[in-house]
Amino acid sequence: MRSQKYLIYADLIAYLHLAWVVFLVGGTVFTSFQSGYAWYQFWILTLTLLVNLPFKNSCPLTVWEESLRKKVQPEYSHRGSFIATYINGLLGTSFRPRTINITQALFYIISYAIVVITLIS
Repeated sequence: MRSQKYLIYADLIAYLHLAWVVFLVGGTVFTSFQSGYAWYQFWILTLTLLVNLPFKNSCPLTVWEESLRKKVQPEYSHRGSFIATYINGLLGTSFRPRTINITQALFYIISYAIVVITLIS
């Protein structure tokens, strides 16, 4: 029964993480159409990047979820990318974590560019 509780908590963290990713991506798209949101998106992006730094460029939600899953499945691992793990699992693809991480870095750069251009225009 205790192991089931760990999996429920891990699932909740994964859903929260997914919601945050959608919020980041959606916020960038929304900023493109609604310039009043740009400052919020700027701080959301900055906070996300700063929170990741102490975790060796990995999101603390990823670390937390993985540690809960390992209590039930000791061999479980995101292998370096929350996004790659779930995209590959859901779509049956085999994206390498490095590819996803580079794509993610490009997303942050493009997001910051959109936000900064929106703020200075």
